[in-house]
Order: sequence, then structure tokens, then C-alpha cells
Amino acid sequence: MRADDDRSFETSRGEILIANSSGIFGMSEYRYVQKYKKFYAHGSGNEYSLGAMFAVYNDENKTAEDIAKIGVLAGIEFDDGTGSPLECYTLNLKK
Repeated sequence: MRADDDRSFETSRGEILIANSSGIFGMSEYRYVQKYKKFYAHGSGNEYSLGAMFAVYNDENKTAEDIAKIGVLAGIEFDDGTGSPLECYTLNLKK
């Protein structure tokens, strides 16, 4: 922590994404936890990813994997700080 910083604790120096059967949760560097209702995007191209995922979210023909890939591909297309390759892993969650 910098000497001129008035915060009383050290940050976690990163952001964490937790996805499980209870939902999607993000934890900020100051340990603030937020639950996301539908989807989440992180990184320099996140605005493009969120917009693309929003546009196709209610399409009943799209799987969660399809929506995620569309989001990442939008980030790659429109943000020069986002690049490929894209690797996607799908988990089957217990109900």
C-alpha cells in the first residue's frame, strides 16, 4: 500500500470470478462481492462482450457456451487489447 493511501487494508490485487450452482459472483480487489444475474465479462473488451451477450441472451437456440463464445469473440473483434485463441470449457453442475 502506498504511504499516501488512506485505505486501512491491503487490496487483494486482483479480481476473482466464482461460478457455481448458486450463481456467478465477482469479488473486486477491495473484497466487495457482487452476484451477477445472467452473465459477466471481465477485461479490456468487457463492454463489447457484455453487449454481444445481452443481444443473444434470450435466444432459446443459444446455449450458455454459445453466449459466452459470442461475448469473447465480440471482445476480440472490437478491442485491440483482447486477443485469441479462445478456449472454452463446459461444466455439468449438479442440481
